[in-house]
Amino acid sequence: MFVGHYCAAILTKALSPRIPFWLLIVAAQFVDILWAIFIVTGVEQVRIDPSLLSNPLDLFYMPYTHSLLAAAFWALIAYGLVRTSSKFNLSHRECFFIALVVVSHWFFDLVVHRPDLQLVEGTKVGLGLWNYPLIALALELGLVVASISYLIMKQSGSGMLKSYLVSFAALLVLIQLSSFLILPETVNELSIMTLSTYLGLPFIGLVIESKSRN
Repeated sequence: MFVGHYCAAILTKALSPRIPFWLLIVAAQFVDILWAIFIVTGVEQVRIDPSLLSNPLDLFYMPYTHSLLAAAFWALIAYGLVRTSSKFNLSHRECFFIALVVVSHWFFDLVVHRPDLQLVEGTKVGLGLWNYPLIALALELGLVVASISYLIMKQSGSGMLKSYLVSFAALLVLIQLSSFLILPETVNELSIMTLSTYLGLPFIGLVIESKSRN
């Protein structure tokens, strides 16, 4: 899954408004940010196979980011980081929500990935919705539209803020559609594209957050 992951961040923002939106955006893709770094450093491995439907990535080795145990571990790390940081001043409940957003990544991936997600040692799972490109695309876009609609409904801010949220949803839709059209040719190119997207979107979330205070 790609932009569909952000629905966890968007819904959590609606349920717990004090949590910074940009932080939830990072949490939603925290696992994939680590994955891109681990790919560049050779800790994990991936092959690009254009013959694969929907997603050309053969994710054959990623035990440190995309196993269920690893996802739970990174969620725990995220909880500890935000809970002990004086910058955020978040409650136990709010930090727990952030941890849930982090671990939700694995469960969203379970729906679309081919059997490449490690459940336990020697067992990989994945429901394989990527093998049905139009259904996978509809799911991702549906999650984005439904979650952003709910957040807008919960907002009591200005019409300008709501227009920014609509623009954010439109950007996610555009990113998802472009992922079908622009395929990376090398693993390094893939990592650069991934990190640029995952680190750029939180900045946009920060801008949206600032508008909510106006």
